[in-house]
Amino acid sequence: MKKQYSRKKPLNGTYRPLFHLTAPFGWINDPNGFSYYRDKYHLFYQYNPKGEKWGVMHWGHAESMDLVNWKDLGIALYPDTKYDNFLGCFSGSAIEKDGSLYLMYTGVPFLSQIQLLAVSEDARNFKKCPKPVIGSSNRPPHSGKFAFRDPKIFKHNDTFYSVIGASYNKGRQIALYKSEDLKAWSFIAPIKLGTTKTNGIFECPDLVITDSGDILIYSIMNTKTDGIRYQNVHSSVYELGKANPLNGSFTPSTEPLEFDAGADFYAPQTTTLPDGRILLIAWMQMWFRKIPTAYLSHGFAGMMTLPREIAVSDNKLVQKPAKEIFSSFPSCTFSLSDTIKDELILPVTHPGAHMTKLSSPFDSSFSLHIHKGDACYTEIKYNNGFLSFNRELSGHPISGSKLCGNPNIRHMKISQSNTIELLIFTDKSSIEIFANNGQTMSNTVYPFPDSNDISIFSEEGAKINLEFYPFVETSSN
Repeated sequence: MKKQYSRKKPLNGTYRPLFHLTAPFGWINDPNGFSYYRDKYHLFYQYNPKGEKWGVMHWGHAESMDLVNWKDLGIALYPDTKYDNFLGCFSGSAIEKDGSLYLMYTGVPFLSQIQLLAVSEDARNFKKCPKPVIGSSNRPPHSGKFAFRDPKIFKHNDTFYSVIGASYNKGRQIALYKSEDLKAWSFIAPIKLGTTKTNGIFECPDLVITDSGDILIYSIMNTKTDGIRYQNVHSSVYELGKANPLNGSFTPSTEPLEFDAGADFYAPQTTTLPDGRILLIAWMQMWFRKIPTAYLSHGFAGMMTLPREIAVSDNKLVQKPAKEIFSSFPSCTFSLSDTIKDELILPVTHPGAHMTKLSSPFDSSFSLHIHKGDACYTEIKYNNGFLSFNRELSGHPISGSKLCGNPNIRHMKISQSNTIELLIFTDKSSIEIFANNGQTMSNTVYPFPDSNDISIFSEEGAKINLEFYPFVETSSN
């Protein structure tokens, strides 16, 4: 009988999202096992049910019919064997084989990291394989036994492959393995090497192979700030190029590029749907931050981003919200098309959960204040090709490590175009921005009560087209 956890105190729902996945209570971080199985979306996640801080990791589990309404399915993996009972069941992935759902994950016994497998015939009850599928003796060359984690499985030409983050002497690598049955794995080669001395590895790697170009994804620990880039202590990046799984090579056609310019985005993971779309989801939080719902004892900490569709077009990555999301924003309740100068308070309802579409000439400048009240507001500012996000006065403070600079201000340079087009999703304690169909900023905010206004203004005057869509709750599970 598996142990069931419950929270003794009631949850405070002030900042619980309405259309983003979060845990029923406790701490949540990396998305795991993102998959589509038996006509439902499944998402597992790193989970500490015992508190609002990181701890010994379990795998939480939720399923959805529409990527908006998520049904909690409890805990899928417990740290209950000698292979995972020290620090728990770390990150991994899922894949279907012969009608069953397989989970490949990192187990953390004392001072080691190994790769384990669990299988289910119903996506409810998971049975762990009795021994590691990649143990310490099969680690990649030059790797350390406590820096080998986060397997991401994919299938290519009837062979299973897995990319796994690992150390490489004093540097780091992404190791590529192959298997015919998901149980016996052989090392092929490091698909990426980082030989410079560093503190940390390439976490949560992913490799997506498409007809228009391949995408190598990974999260870099302890990155150095570079102007407006790499402002978080850890950053998630991608490289476009050409992969050859047979020999473990990846030839990049771009430099490493950040997925998201916001303050809260880490450990993205993809899944490929039967219709060919590639979905990506990430943890909308960052390490070494003080999270208000934790220090206010609201009972939970962390959430996931909206699932987004990614694709390669003309050697560029395109990102947009998953099409399923839009059905929860069926009606435009306010619109304007005018030249705005003085501050305009938008006459809107449902201020805590909504979608805003905004467009303006590329060379214009304007500011949008969300969650505006007597004592706080969050600012989204655009000025001739640069987009800025500022949550310094957003409400409950979000402080962070000195390693990552200011945790509250982020900037993004927008690729040249005729117009700036913003799609902004606000969900109680998060604001996600999609700019010109390819660039994104994901951030959390914790506004004070009664901070319900939304306003827009432009010191120089700007032609603004704006549409406001409130979120409408539905249930599809």
